[in-house]
Amino acid sequence: MTASSTDSVGTGLTFSFGGTQLNSFGLQLGDWGTCCYNSSLYIQFGTTAGGTTTWDTAQLIGTATQKSDVPEQNGSGTYTFIGAINDTNFFDTVRIYGTAQGDVLWAGGTMYSGTVALNSVPANAGSSTQAPTTSNIDTSQSSFSSADLGSTVNPVFEGGTLAVNSPTVAQDFTINDAAHGASSTIDQNGQSSVFSGVLSDASGQTGSITISNSGAGGSVTFTGDNTYTGSTTIDSDATLKLAGAGSIADSSKVTANGVLDISGANNGGSSIQSLAGSGGVVLGSNTLTLTNAADTFSGVLSGTGGLTLTGGTETLSGANTYTGATNVTGGTLNLDGSLSSQTVTVASGATLNDTNGGLSSATNLTANGTLTLGADDAVSQFNGANTGSVALNNHTLTIGNGGSFAGTVSGTGGLTLTGGTETLSGTNTYTGATNVNTGATLNLNGGSDSLASQIVTIASGATLNDTDGGLSSATNLTVDGTLTLGADDAVSQFNGANTGSVALNNRILTIGNGGNFGTVSGTGGLTLTGGTETLSGTNTYTGATNVTGGTLNLDGSLSSQTVTVASGATLNDTNGGLSSATNLTANGTLTLGADDAVSQFNGANTGSVALNNHTLTIGNGGSFAGTVSGTGGLTLTGGTETLSGTNTYTGATNVNTGATLNLNGGSDSLASQIVTIASGATLNDTDGGLSSATNLTVDGTLTLGADDAVSQFNGANTGSVALNNRILTIGNGGNFA
Repeated sequence: MTASSTDSVGTGLTFSFGGTQLNSFGLQLGDWGTCCYNSSLYIQFGTTAGGTTTWDTAQLIGTATQKSDVPEQNGSGTYTFIGAINDTNFFDTVRIYGTAQGDVLWAGGTMYSGTVALNSVPANAGSSTQAPTTSNIDTSQSSFSSADLGSTVNPVFEGGTLAVNSPTVAQDFTINDAAHGASSTIDQNGQSSVFSGVLSDASGQTGSITISNSGAGGSVTFTGDNTYTGSTTIDSDATLKLAGAGSIADSSKVTANGVLDISGANNGGSSIQSLAGSGGVVLGSNTLTLTNAADTFSGVLSGTGGLTLTGGTETLSGANTYTGATNVTGGTLNLDGSLSSQTVTVASGATLNDTNGGLSSATNLTANGTLTLGADDAVSQFNGANTGSVALNNHTLTIGNGGSFAGTVSGTGGLTLTGGTETLSGTNTYTGATNVNTGATLNLNGGSDSLASQIVTIASGATLNDTDGGLSSATNLTVDGTLTLGADDAVSQFNGANTGSVALNNRILTIGNGGNFGTVSGTGGLTLTGGTETLSGTNTYTGATNVTGGTLNLDGSLSSQTVTVASGATLNDTNGGLSSATNLTANGTLTLGADDAVSQFNGANTGSVALNNHTLTIGNGGSFAGTVSGTGGLTLTGGTETLSGTNTYTGATNVNTGATLNLNGGSDSLASQIVTIASGATLNDTDGGLSSATNLTVDGTLTLGADDAVSQFNGANTGSVALNNRILTIGNGGNFA
């Protein structure tokens, strides 16, 4: 017997028995492959004589209209038996062939042949077909074809692999892999296919699915609402798409080492429990929701869609490029990588741990829950309710476009505002620097001492509105821009360039440790309790200036109507900066670096005024019990001034028209070498306080309350001296009219 694989009719199988006459034949057919449907399979008998075969009429075995119709060996030794009996004649040659293009036949079992008596087959004899053996998708062979589903392959996963070779898979599947100790796999096989049925757990089991790809390209798309509860693994080079109502929400976690694509899902996105892997997630414009996270994803989420975490702990360690919203509504999101998300919201009770400075400078951040920084970071806007908390640790959060945050910012780090208007209305305990850069405005209205920041800098062109006295008494404040007070406030140091301005309104700014500043305005006042503060600008505030401790250097000017220098404190007026409307009380030390004028001049016996070679002009009297020293002088232009201390200054004393000087500091208590009492003015020398070196000119009134002596005694005819019962001694003549 010989056999060949081709003949003149078509590609098939031809068997020649070398002249042996037979009339029955059968064989086990392993495979019939065809490219085209419909295709028919025929058997034909022939007799060979002289090298020529005469063929009988071909007999139809069957017709295939789809792949599942053709006989196919299933890998377990099962074949399709094809046989025929010709009881009217004998033959020595048999051929089996298909009629479509590209038909290929393969026989791999046992061939049967023989003879039967002629005319022995009953007239009512026919044919029968034995249904092929079916198998679940198990490990009995390397893979099962999706084209055989519904014929030789059952839609039951038992740890085996289903190779995709059809564009649509409509069956519902059960997954029973755990019971068989193996993982079930869908091999993408380089094809693009749609699974429209439902993959579910076998009864009492937890089913898992792996998407692999033994080919190149393609994808597996789930459009059904799958209910299996085990894991989903997407191997490298494989793609799982969720489209329409497709869902794997019950899967315990998704490990995406390949691609998870939810861009075609309905209702705005898809839910999974947890995300792991190193591949990619294609969001499109949809949102991926993680409901019970417990994994780390080191790959990339991309698209214009977003990510929502409702529970558990998810770690993102890759450079994620999606630009949609990130919502942490529950659980904890650890950001070890980076986000391009333009909106990040952390709900009350939820946490975002930004360990690597992974937020985008374009992000609008709302922290109603907890934000923890592990590195410096920058956002566009910073918002949050009073339930929010930000733990800076020792890092800086930079805000590019303002916002409003009512929670608490803590740590040793700081805040920098580079633009927009940011309002902080909570009690912030962070102690690092607060920088308000040019063009930005910080509104501080969280109450008294609501900002513990030890360094606050307001750049030129920037503004700090401190509504409720929120600065800390430990703060070193630098105002190169604008500070506006809405309540009394206190700082440690107060500095600023000549571009700086402070609007006190009717509030008081207390300075604990000096500094150097330009211009202060408003109806409020300044208090210096320690250190050395230099005011070098034109300060227009009209409220009180109290130097209760330390030293105030006035290199500029004051409009302050009340200036008080406490005992032990110092005011160095280097440029004649006091206002002629000022009521000056010098219980400490006043030093002049230029002529100056005040309204009233007062002070206790602890007070001292160092005139140097300058003149202090007093417009409306007062009472000073301390010491005035130097080579300069005093001029009284109005009111009544009482000098009850021992004054050692040697310059001129002028009592102008309408003014009265009471001198009651004791004998020789006024060392002034020139004393002039203008017409209409009065000097009441109660205790003989004039100096014997004094050149006295009395054009007004001199009244003695004790013996006194001067060097020269002069006066116009408007002058009068009431000696009472005292003696005026003149040491060097003069001219008194």
